[in-house]
This record gives sequence, C-alpha cells and structure tokens, in this order.
Amino acid sequence: MRNHITHVSKEDFLPAFFEAYYTKSITPENARAGFKATGLVPFDLKAVLSELDVPIIASTPSPEPELPAN
Repeated sequence: MRNHITHVSKEDFLPAFFEAYYTKSITPENARAGFKATGLVPFDLKAVLSELDVPIIASTPSPEPELPAN
C-alpha cells in the first residue's frame, strides 16, 4: 500500500474517501469519457444527425394557388 499504510481508522476513512472520490474522480472530463466509451452522446444535434443514413432535404413551401378574378 502507498506509504506503507495497511490500516485506516473509521475516522480517517470518510475524509480520505471524500477527497479521492468527489474531488479527484468525478470530473467533467471523466463524465464525457464515460459517455463516449459507451457510445452514448449527451444532447448534441450534430452528433445525432451524423449517425443517420437519411439525407436531410430542406423543403420549401408550395406557392399559394391563384384564385380566379371575379
């Protein structure tokens, strides 16, 4: 073990755990890496659309039909 520590008291465990878990391991970089590793993508429209095989076609509205003059 590091620094030859083989025993941790209950009083020392919680502060050490908090330091290791919350301040060192839970980071935005680790969260993004976890999503990427599993293939999940946080809401990113470009990433979603890039996976589709459907071509995106912008449609234009049809012109209004002309009414006969009275």
